[in-house]
Amino acid sequence: MMDFESAAVPYLPIRRRQKLRRSLSIAGLAIVAALCVGAVRYHLATEPIGARVFDQVVSTISVRYYDGHFHGLDWRTLVASYRPRVTAARSVHERYRLLSEMLSALGDSHTAVFSPADVAAVQDRVAASLGASFVTLAGQRVVVRVAPRSPAAYAGLRPGYIVADADAWDVAGLPQAVSVRDPVSGRSFRATLHASPGSSFDDVQAPALDWNARGNRVGYLRLSSFPNDIGDELGWAIDAMQREPALVLDLRGNP
Repeated sequence: MMDFESAAVPYLPIRRRQKLRRSLSIAGLAIVAALCVGAVRYHLATEPIGARVFDQVVSTISVRYYDGHFHGLDWRTLVASYRPRVTAARSVHERYRLLSEMLSALGDSHTAVFSPADVAAVQDRVAASLGASFVTLAGQRVVVRVAPRSPAAYAGLRPGYIVADADAWDVAGLPQAVSVRDPVSGRSFRATLHASPGSSFDDVQAPALDWNARGNRVGYLRLSSFPNDIGDELGWAIDAMQREPALVLDLRGNP
């Protein structure tokens, strides 16, 4: 006859061996994971900057591009052909010229890559000194945003106004008269702008997303950029305006 009660009691030496094997397995997995992380970090630290920049650009486009078929373009072949050229580029300028050339094959005006020098030059010094941001449309300088209590605001500039003689603005602080036209009403006037690089006023940079109802059952949605974390806010905006039969999508100033 078998004593089932005694048989159900764990045999301590076997129990200890099982716990030891489990601990060794966990420790082994931890060591392998640490080695993998170390290998990746070492690879990133020793990989040439050109290769890292290229891989980052390609991975971003591959994952986030809105058309998974890349407009019928053979994306993998294109990447393979440009990788050795980009990684072998002898200057930062040449590297980003090749990257821009590669992305231009997509035929998409909203997909581009900017060098560090391009990013640094985005902020227009004249616009910053005036407290306004501008965009060139059809060869005309158009006001996009105006900061409250700024020289541009005191001069009467408003979003949508067209400003002439823009290149003649004096950023040294001297008054400069420019021609301003409101394309809606047709009114034109001369404005005196006192550019003040050292003064402080409200930041001209607006949020990436803004929305409201403009009346007459028309929704208004402005997107000044497409940051990675805009998804939630965009969902709130769409929910808030889903009952409006018409929607104005404002992409002015969006690169």
